[in-house]
Amino acid sequence: MKKLILLFVVAFMAMFNNFEAKACPSWATNSLPFIFTVDGCQYIATICWQCPAGGMTNNWIAVQDFRLLSPIPCGNDDTPRQILDAIFAQVNTVDWLAGLCINFYPPCPDNSFTYSLFRYDCWGKYNDGGVIDYYVCDMNSWCQEDCSICWDNLRGPIQTCSNYWYSGGNPPTCSLNEPGDPTNPGTYGLWCWQLDPCN
Repeated sequence: MKKLILLFVVAFMAMFNNFEAKACPSWATNSLPFIFTVDGCQYIATICWQCPAGGMTNNWIAVQDFRLLSPIPCGNDDTPRQILDAIFAQVNTVDWLAGLCINFYPPCPDNSFTYSLFRYDCWGKYNDGGVIDYYVCDMNSWCQEDCSICWDNLRGPIQTCSNYWYSGGNPPTCSLNEPGDPTNPGTYGLWCWQLDPCN
């Protein structure tokens, strides 16, 4: 039994270590891979962010790439857009942001911690040893959501988001049609596509 557990741990670490994060946008000062559970499946995603020390503004967060953690299908039929939305939903929580950017929130109503989420428009596919890696292939166009958090002494953290996924940057130049998955390991999809138009 111990050998079986050890074998599982070694296999898990090998999968995690083989994940190669794509380069973050130039504005990002930090990036790390994180594991997210979406409808019972585990995905690894690179989160890029900028949170200036002590800064209450210019805090930006983006997902740069994601993939199923295991090549074994896990039973959900989620589209890449649904997976990305679920990852953003987990990132955009008070507790998660506290660990990423700031360990306190300024008092309401006079102050707030403000940040923006960037969901890039154009995505590509890469076959990484049989697992499809979805990655940003154009950092010049994105959808943006602006949010703020402040601390209320009676209710705790108050999070407000506005301007849900409005268009930012340049208009997307990628195809509206999703390409098929690349079938050979080490190959890219035939083109980049727009995951979904901004609201």
